Amino acid sequence: MSSCPWRLAYLAIVALHGRLGLYHLYFAAFVYGLFDVLFEVSLPKLVLDLTTAENRVRSNTRLAVTHTVCSEFLGPVLGSTLSLFRPVLGLAIIALSYAVSAGLLSFLLRGARPAVPEHVTRRSIPKSLLDPVVWLLRSRVLAPLAAVGFGMSVAWGAWLSLEPYYLIEAVPRTLTKGSYGFMMAVLASGAVAAALVLERIRIDKNNLMLLFVDAAGILFLILISSVTKAPVIVGAALFLTGIGATIWSSIVITMRQELVPQHLLGGVNGFFRVIVYGGYPVGSFAGGLLADRFAIPGTYLVIAAVSAVFVPFILIAHRQLQRQISDGVAIGSDEPRSATFE
Repeated sequence: MSSCPWRLAYLAIVALHGRLGLYHLYFAAFVYGLFDVLFEVSLPKLVLDLTTAENRVRSNTRLAVTHTVCSEFLGPVLGSTLSLFRPVLGLAIIALSYAVSAGLLSFLLRGARPAVPEHVTRRSIPKSLLDPVVWLLRSRVLAPLAAVGFGMSVAWGAWLSLEPYYLIEAVPRTLTKGSYGFMMAVLASGAVAAALVLERIRIDKNNLMLLFVDAAGILFLILISSVTKAPVIVGAALFLTGIGATIWSSIVITMRQELVPQHLLGGVNGFFRVIVYGGYPVGSFAGGLLADRFAIPGTYLVIAAVSAVFVPFILIAHRQLQRQISDGVAIGSDEPRSATFE
């Protein structure tokens, strides 16, 4: 939330000096990534404060879809269009959007509750940083889900790194650069479709077996990409991946909001992201190494096989959650707490 002024200030400095070199972009990407993580770590806590239990999944779903649509569809299309004219137009729109976001968030923050309840003793900074890590690693529900997220991120990172080269460079006639962007926008279409369905049905938040949809979607995309380069077929697999990603985000984010003690929520969210997002560079690096030695289709098969090893952890987390529900206690919290997500 505090990232908007920092981003805005840096963009303004670059624009005023009239220079936008490669190192400026590197630094901008670093600043953007740093504060973007701070924002996304804080967002689930803000949603927890501003929503009721019965509306939490719906709120998380809408946020996930909004993020996917803007980042995977509207953002690339708008950026590509503006780049045909002047890049400064894109920077101006980015700066304006950050300024508006900062203003809106300043109003929302008024309804947020303190991060540390009065009954919780404040601890030293090292202890405060370590507590969320220990809590997550001891959680018999969220720790397995973090492992699944890591495995799926490995597959997704490898696919994102190799597929553009595979379709555009290795087989130039298969797909143009412009149409590849629109094919990726199909991912956002799947997210929207999932949101529309979730708006009309009440999914069981306790049924983690629904997360198999996300895992199956990503693995299906990898396997399909290994046997065909047809944009329509790959696009259909991307559509299914978008559906699964929305279901994953809605359930897992809600799970963290419900099971994690409030004063640890920010830290647990951050460490959870470290584990899950750590799979992206691992997948990209491993995919590149394997592609140098083997053909890309063979690399996809290896990556899919490795990622599939993590899928059974969904079943482990599901069984543990059902056990917690029957006991009426959220294991790992500081005090007995209902896990029924009423």
